[in-house]
Amino acid sequence: MESNFDLFVGRFHPLVVHLPIGFLFLALILDVISSIVFKDSSKMGKAVSFAYMFGGISGLMAVATGWLLAGGGGYSDGSVDWHRWMGVFVTLLAFLAWLLKSERLNFPIRVYHANTIMLVTALFFTGHLGGNLTHGSNYLIEHAPKPLKVVFGNLNGSKSIQIPENPDSVNVYNHLVHPVLDAKCLSCHNPSKAKGGLDMSDPDSLMTGGDELIAVVPGKPLESGIFQRTTLPFDHSKFMPPKGNPLEYNEIRILEWWIEGGASFEISVSDLDRPEEITAILQEKYGLDARPRPFYETVSIDSLPESEFIQIIESGFKGGTLSEDNNYLSLSVGSSNLKEGGIKNLLNAKDHIIDLDLSRSDLEDEDLAIIGQLENLYSLNLNNTSITDVGLESIVGLQKLEILNLYGTSVTDVGLSKLKELTSLKKVYLWQTGASKKFVDDWTSGSEGLQVVMGE
Repeated sequence: MESNFDLFVGRFHPLVVHLPIGFLFLALILDVISSIVFKDSSKMGKAVSFAYMFGGISGLMAVATGWLLAGGGGYSDGSVDWHRWMGVFVTLLAFLAWLLKSERLNFPIRVYHANTIMLVTALFFTGHLGGNLTHGSNYLIEHAPKPLKVVFGNLNGSKSIQIPENPDSVNVYNHLVHPVLDAKCLSCHNPSKAKGGLDMSDPDSLMTGGDELIAVVPGKPLESGIFQRTTLPFDHSKFMPPKGNPLEYNEIRILEWWIEGGASFEISVSDLDRPEEITAILQEKYGLDARPRPFYETVSIDSLPESEFIQIIESGFKGGTLSEDNNYLSLSVGSSNLKEGGIKNLLNAKDHIIDLDLSRSDLEDEDLAIIGQLENLYSLNLNNTSITDVGLESIVGLQKLEILNLYGTSVTDVGLSKLKELTSLKKVYLWQTGASKKFVDDWTSGSEGLQVVMGE
């Protein structure tokens, strides 16, 4: 690395800049004490004037080192120019306060008071600009109580991120990735202070990258600079962030997941494949239940006409809607016998029935031809009925069926082989059936996500 004497001297600015602040505050405090406690503003006049003088001298040193530091680059011209010219203004006001207080300039006392007010105002404003350049605009309110954070965050032009409960509405970048970058990276990579030429404040500048760094390579975390730098050893010279809290493991995994998924700025949580670890992180860190949800929780349906529902109940069925807000139906028979034509009445609600329990009923193979027309059926319980392999042919078209209970039936490998067409199946119960272990092992090994429960 080449030496740069100007930058070497400039980096003493954060140390030197505290000298004028200390002297000027000392002068102000002594001036207040002499005016209020001693009731005589001239009582400590020499001490006050000397403090102002040293404040001006050290202010010159701070301006000089700050000017050299800004010349090293990495700051936006607008913000840094405001800061350094305000530094010059504070220094001039400090010298003017010294001249007025020491009576080297004879003006009415109101001129001195006006100068003091301007000095205090300019000092705070200059310090605020410097803090923004060094730590980012949210530094002061980062750990503030929530009400204050909302108020001052809005004044800064930022918004409090509220993560929606529905994964379909959670934008991976806006809700999960950007808040991490904002908290851990933007203090050095923002429009005002783009270290290494990298501004991470918005999607366009992030994808543009920096002088020597490609920040994000869609689909390739290991080639993406922000992932590389945040996963280096802590003592590495290029580890990011160089100061402050590093990214947590969960935050790094979310960042990696987003980049692996294509680094889209529009994609939602529901649109990306979610490994189990990511699902767990979303639940633990963000309180977001991103587990795959059955269709009937995401797709609504109009309520079934009351007359048709009553007809089903009078046929021997029990049950009702899933909830007040969900019009899909869950029906059961229990151990009672169905009335004649009862199964056919289910066709009046063929789009509404998602859960059907026909266990221990007098169901027969031909009845399954009706069941096979319930297109939205999600769970079907046929345990301890007289159905056989013949009946299973009728339900292979139920493409939303995930749970099937055949416990205590006469089905065998022959009939079950037809169910291989049902790729939606997630769990099948085969206790006390004619299914062989070899068939079940072959079936589960060739069907991802399928669980077959055979008992002992």
